[in-house]
Amino acid sequence: MNSLFSEKLKYFAFIIMLFVGSSHLKQNECLASDLQLVMFTSEDCPVCQAWEKEIGSIYKKSQYQVELPLKRVDFFGLASDWISVKEPISGTPTFVVIKKGEEVGRILGYSGAEMFWWELSSFLE
Repeated sequence: MNSLFSEKLKYFAFIIMLFVGSSHLKQNECLASDLQLVMFTSEDCPVCQAWEKEIGSIYKKSQYQVELPLKRVDFFGLASDWISVKEPISGTPTFVVIKKGEEVGRILGYSGAEMFWWELSSFLE
């Protein structure tokens, strides 16, 4: 498969995920209003850099930002006294879904845009 076709396919899948996610989010708006997404990151983490390149720049424009506002936290400056996590944060990137200051879910690592959007959407069902 040539790379241009592959990139177009990824983009198309992403658009579908945003569309499906947006309509799904509107149905569950009242359930997700007190959620937050906390990303534990490091500037030296190549996987974090990949996430920033592929997702970070568009996350703030997505419906997910409305339902799960994103807060980035430096992994090496863990001052997590404002949240309660179930397990220690052991690597980057780690995405923790917080509801009323308590962890309700977690995404470990980043394996691509499609998988990230799919995993994130599961917290809004």
